[in-house]
Amino acid sequence: MGEAWAAQNKSLPAGCTLILGGIFCDPGRTVLLSADCQVELPEHSCEKHDEADTRMFAHIAYSVQILHHKWAVVVVTDTDVIMMCMYYITHMDGLQEMWVKTMDIFLPVHAITEALVGKYDVAASDLTSLLFSTYVLTGCDTVSYLYRRGKRRAYTTAIKHLTDPLPLCRYGDPEESLDVQEEVITAARRYMVSLYDRSDSGGNLDSQRDGHCEPISL
Repeated sequence: MGEAWAAQNKSLPAGCTLILGGIFCDPGRTVLLSADCQVELPEHSCEKHDEADTRMFAHIAYSVQILHHKWAVVVVTDTDVIMMCMYYITHMDGLQEMWVKTMDIFLPVHAITEALVGKYDVAASDLTSLLFSTYVLTGCDTVSYLYRRGKRRAYTTAIKHLTDPLPLCRYGDPEESLDVQEEVITAARRYMVSLYDRSDSGGNLDSQRDGHCEPISL
């Protein structure tokens, strides 16, 4: 498919630019196409990166930082991607508006994020990091979902304990160490315990497990 698109780049409308990745015979190849040019983008070439959900944000970053676009529209029905949109609207310098088209609705992610920041009076980057990290921790495409704890509980618990999970939420920030510090582990543990909130839990995961899992008789 990628080769066919690249061969017809001169038929693209004026002012239209495409960034294609993951659809060539070479899975790592990424190409920028317009009616005037065809440019290889080796900085976006990663043959082991076959997850389009995350790869599209590298393309958006290139469009914002190099091509100087200020708006982005993501067409998606996957909640994982919508959460990433909320994260990146506050972490991608130069991006002013992020829209999500899901079904026949356009969601203004930038406006939703701004409203949440005003409601909870917290830094935008901290809020979206909090929502994204706790969303991932409580179940997504690559992480198992928790026992009888849905996303509504995950959200309300995160907001209720707004500052406690911040070491976890800030883990992986640019220019920060990727070594997992004790404060990150402690923040994750406390958040998981708070999701079940049993007064007799003793504040540890072992007690939570004993309280929610029944022994099996063989």
